[in-house]
Amino acid sequence: MKTADGTEHTFHFVGRTAVHGAEMTGDAAKDSFHGIKEGGDVVVHYSAKRSEETAEEIDHVGEGGLKASEGTVTHLDRGAKTVTIKTADGSENVFRLTDHAAEDAGKDISEGAEKSGKVTVYYTEQAGHKIAHFFSSGS
Repeated sequence: MKTADGTEHTFHFVGRTAVHGAEMTGDAAKDSFHGIKEGGDVVVHYSAKRSEETAEEIDHVGEGGLKASEGTVTHLDRGAKTVTIKTADGSENVFRLTDHAAEDAGKDISEGAEKSGKVTVYYTEQAGHKIAHFFSSGS
């Protein structure tokens, strides 16, 4: 995979590697990895041991992938694994956190929100609920 700055990484995939935000149907199943095609925008959450990088989770973002919502964190409940975001129009959205997002919530939300006050939540919708997969701090 190539990063935004042009650096290339080779990730190892294992049985536990999760892929979110991509659908594997029809031609996508033949021409892609879990619905993600070459050139698609993804975020890879990985672990590194020596020089080997193992993909733990891959999130497809952009067209056909995870949705994004920008706003200000108004409430974070680590116990209930939820975060509430107030958007620019004043509405509040509650997101359930995946285990990975809940683990990173302390780092990503706290550090990013302290600096900018804004975060972008990347999420899917399942059974009428918004499920946050990861965050990035805004400017």
